[in-house]
Amino acid sequence: MESYGVITESPRHSTRNSSIIYAKHAFDVCNELHDKFSQGNHARIFEIHHEISEHQQGDQSVSLYYTKLKALWDELGSYYDLITCSSGSVKAITEREEKEKFMQFLMGLNDTFSTICGSILLMTPLPDTRKAHALILQHERQIEVTYNRENTGYNANYTHQKMQNRSR
Repeated sequence: MESYGVITESPRHSTRNSSIIYAKHAFDVCNELHDKFSQGNHARIFEIHHEISEHQQGDQSVSLYYTKLKALWDELGSYYDLITCSSGSVKAITEREEKEKFMQFLMGLNDTFSTICGSILLMTPLPDTRKAHALILQHERQIEVTYNRENTGYNANYTHQKMQNRSR
């Protein structure tokens, strides 16, 4: 006879919330997991919403900022039950959630990206969050290239002037 086991851990990876579940049937493990994780965790949901609303790019790269924000969205999504309704309403709900994520992402970016954000908001239809992230990354890389080119040019000019002054 087979036996099944699962090690569970909370999203925060705290050892006090870890446990091991053993059962003779996989169905029993599923029921145990459902009982453990289906309980509403309203305090954590509130905390995640707060973290999302407070999350700003600050001195992080766009990639790191987006990755942390996406992790919060994914964790928040794990607390909600699957919606069972008509396909039309599921699509509408999914589109609304995507638009919220899109707006949250743009709102948390530094002012450096205000021009590109304005351009993205003028697009019809609006891109999804992943596409907006890609556009912002491309803009960030362009800013870095321009900055590096200007600094390299400045250093080269400064060195050239210094060399000319020495020869005089």
